[in-house]
Amino acid sequence: MPYENNHTRCLRRGWLITASGLLIVGPEETADSLKVRATSRFDPGKYHETVVIITGSGNAGQGAVTGVTVSPSTATVIRGDTQQFIATVTGTNSPAQTVTWSVTGGGI
Repeated sequence: MPYENNHTRCLRRGWLITASGLLIVGPEETADSLKVRATSRFDPGKYHETVVIITGSGNAGQGAVTGVTVSPSTATVIRGDTQQFIATVTGTNSPAQTVTWSVTGGGI
């Protein structure tokens, strides 16, 4: 079930995203990437997706990533304006704060 707050999924082998946008990736997750989507509760047709690249094996010394958060989790942008997003990577051994950003759903 993509994009849902699936609290029942096993964190050791999968992932969990909280209502506040904290993504937790289990140490045995086999996917190389996930899509994270923030959808407006007011207008479900408005959303933003981010691709998260999963790296590391979770071994000590490698900076295993346990989560990625994106701030703000939702945003409204006036046409012609800008919005800055900030990603924070959490994990063991101070993992690199690098992420890959992407956008889908444009109407051009």
